[in-house]
Amino acid sequence: MKLRLTKDVIKHQLRFDQRPIKTNDYQNRILETVPNTKTYIVWDATPGVPTGFGVRVGKTKITYIVQKRALIETRVAVGFVEKEGIDKETGMAAIVKVPKYETKMVSTVVKISLGEAKPDYHLLEDARKLAMKKILDGVRPEKQDRSKWVSEMSAFHKDTTLGEAWDYCRIRWIQKKLNDSTMRTADGARNRFNRKELKINLLNMPLAEIDDDQAISIFNQLSGLSRQGVKDPDKFTKITTSAEHSFSWANRVAKMVMVQDAKNAVREQRVPYFLVNPFEIVRKEMFRKSVQLEDDQSKARRPMSLNKKSDDPFEKPRYIGTFIDSLLDRTRPEGGVVKGREVSEKRLHISKTSGDYLLLTLLCGTRRSEAACLAWGDRLTEGERKTQSHVDLVNEVVWFHNTKNKRSHMLPLGPAALKLLKDREADRDFLLGPGAGPKDKRWKYVFPVRSTKSEVVPGGHKVNPDKKRVGVPVRGHYADSKAILESLNRDIKFELHTHDLRRTFGRVAGQICGSERMLKKLLNHFDSNDITGRYIDTEVHIMREVMAKIELKMLQTSNRAVELFYPVGRWAEIKLKSS
Repeated sequence: MKLRLTKDVIKHQLRFDQRPIKTNDYQNRILETVPNTKTYIVWDATPGVPTGFGVRVGKTKITYIVQKRALIETRVAVGFVEKEGIDKETGMAAIVKVPKYETKMVSTVVKISLGEAKPDYHLLEDARKLAMKKILDGVRPEKQDRSKWVSEMSAFHKDTTLGEAWDYCRIRWIQKKLNDSTMRTADGARNRFNRKELKINLLNMPLAEIDDDQAISIFNQLSGLSRQGVKDPDKFTKITTSAEHSFSWANRVAKMVMVQDAKNAVREQRVPYFLVNPFEIVRKEMFRKSVQLEDDQSKARRPMSLNKKSDDPFEKPRYIGTFIDSLLDRTRPEGGVVKGREVSEKRLHISKTSGDYLLLTLLCGTRRSEAACLAWGDRLTEGERKTQSHVDLVNEVVWFHNTKNKRSHMLPLGPAALKLLKDREADRDFLLGPGAGPKDKRWKYVFPVRSTKSEVVPGGHKVNPDKKRVGVPVRGHYADSKAILESLNRDIKFELHTHDLRRTFGRVAGQICGSERMLKKLLNHFDSNDITGRYIDTEVHIMREVMAKIELKMLQTSNRAVELFYPVGRWAEIKLKSS
């Protein structure tokens, strides 16, 4: 029996005397039960949890467990040998037959207890993490004669499914410390294979039995399903990219499993189970070629311009000033009135958080996930400042930890970005309410989430209240700018995505920066083949001057932005320096 486990399900719905036989996945509740007298197990069907995690419902307690197939080293009788011994019937010395044993690796299924659930219903997430740790580290079986334990996740067999292989790879990625945004991308790619509209669920198929035709068919189905209801051909680029991303991650999973299985095969002296990677065939035959990919990506790259008129007569102008004016009117309205309606002070602070997030992304050219998780440096411990992206207003810099290229990145703040952050610091506790402190997970973040009761599903998307999907508590920082961007797109009359703000920063920086090396430094682009660049280290004050020129070039397209972020007395001085 499978069910999406939550605290309420474990506490109120699971009973020893009533065993569930029918559930509703949509509403996540038990529909039918039958009288019961024996212990039973309910497996966790929540997306993203370790395969084999569940709860054992007994007469006196409910226990978290994890079950996995594993290889263990054990003694097996393979025949008889003759040797001198004592005949049991006569008691005389004689030649007797005794069993011959050999040590072999045997596949078996074991259940590992993770602790009682009843007193600690709220520790469900901790139990899931412990299950993943047990799977990763391996645990010694209860029977002491099993002398060696092999990590069950790497103990592949010929019936290992793609879903089980994905679980193995996911734990390895966590071990390699992939960042959260990369893990969300991987989870999203996996969730696409779970779509009910697909004729075959590849995650439930043995990896060794997936052939090229099945993989190509699912690729075409996945692309076709995403195109339903889309009339604009230009949007097919994003749809095709979505299907390619899913199969790229599947290809990565298959490669990792094939490498590990080849190592196991050498140790166990057998033929590898996985000899062909079907997703590699899809990549070569179905993915876009380099020329087509470059053409499609050039259409997707749509930065804003400093010119009010478009260079292309067939496209609408994408003027930076139009975006900034519309953003400020919505998030920093004059007199607290938005489109003729008076807005409460709390609602204005909520709108200001999303607006400041977009504006800082534009002024600093950050990636979407980098600005969202920024914390206040003075609210972090010395150890946390080494592992948490944060703002240092004393030194007027922002520090990003473990970015996309696996490197940390320090960026000096220009005068406008610095004033924006100081304004936020002045009223940073307004949304949290009186008496807020470190126990509130929103307390340390520059862009705190509106409510700690918000939820997201493991893929990172918000829960739709109408669908009643089971999620996990969202982190304390702002994460989704989709809603405000959709509203802004209707006002500015052109489509804009979060990453277009970074592209806009890059376009303006390219016009101002004197060298490609400086542009790479600001955008945090790292080229491992650039040996000469390692000897060139740009000083912080030079980077700060360039940042000031870039943000001034963008903000002077909006008179209101200049009034908000530049002191009146310094405007002529700043304008003179930037010329």
